[in-house]
Amino acid sequence: MRYPVAVWEENGTFSATVPDLPGVITEANSIDELVSNIEEASLGWMEAEIDDGRDIPKPSLVEKLFKDEDYKNCIWMFADIDLDKLSDKVERLNICLPSRAIRRLDTMAKKAGRSRSGFLTQLIYTVSP
Repeated sequence: MRYPVAVWEENGTFSATVPDLPGVITEANSIDELVSNIEEASLGWMEAEIDDGRDIPKPSLVEKLFKDEDYKNCIWMFADIDLDKLSDKVERLNICLPSRAIRRLDTMAKKAGRSRSGFLTQLIYTVSP
């Protein structure tokens, strides 16, 4: 999805915010770095919203944002956020683990009442990055 991004430049530093994603604010020393930071911050914000059971807002029309005083003197750009990176589509994964680790994983999964895959998924979502 293409989200409008408000960008300001001051003394060679670029700062940006994504109005449709409250709290997504970043800065960088170059536009290329800024684009990367915007995508990373936006995906992180969206993932937290999904984890909390909230919907991701649709992008606003930039024309609507032109009238907002908070964004006067900014330059507008668009961030193309790849929502496929947030997909919960199941994918097959082939990994190698020592036999002892697999036995320990199976024991932990059984105690939790889950399959190996279910246990690993639960673990990933409960451990903060």
